[in-house]
Amino acid sequence: MASSSNLAESNREWLPIEELTNVSASYQNHLQIRLITADYPTNQWGYAYLRWEVMHPTTPIVWRNDRWYIL
Repeated sequence: MASSSNLAESNREWLPIEELTNVSASYQNHLQIRLITADYPTNQWGYAYLRWEVMHPTTPIVWRNDRWYIL
């Protein structure tokens, strides 16, 4: 989920957890997008999310309104 300590100046929004694993059909089998499950050993967030494996460090991402966003 995206959040901010300063809501007055933020353009971030809270996302429902189930949206963190939504992905466009054209990216369903993309080799560089990985689903990290809630029980994955290094997952400290406690919920499933998508991760872009190309950037270093790997980056959590979300597909929303036909665009990719970094979490």
